[in-house]
Amino acid sequence: MATISATSKGPITIPAWVTDFPSSRRWFHSDSFPDEGKICFINRHVWVDLSIEDFFSHNVVQAEIGAVLSHEANPIRSLYP
Repeated sequence: MATISATSKGPITIPAWVTDFPSSRRWFHSDSFPDEGKICFINRHVWVDLSIEDFFSHNVVQAEIGAVLSHEANPIRSLYP
């Protein structure tokens, strides 16, 4: 069993019986799977993304892109040049 400190809510514990894709799927759908964190099974390994999204380098940029796309996709605006 591996324990990784990965989230603000506490550590993530990967059960020892998670050894292949089918067992990882059972864990992903079980009650013991963490509610938060980016966890996946790639190339016969459980991967836990330890990166934390920085507010100014990700969320603000994402919000601005969404605002611009929403403005450009507005159907009323496209009727008038």
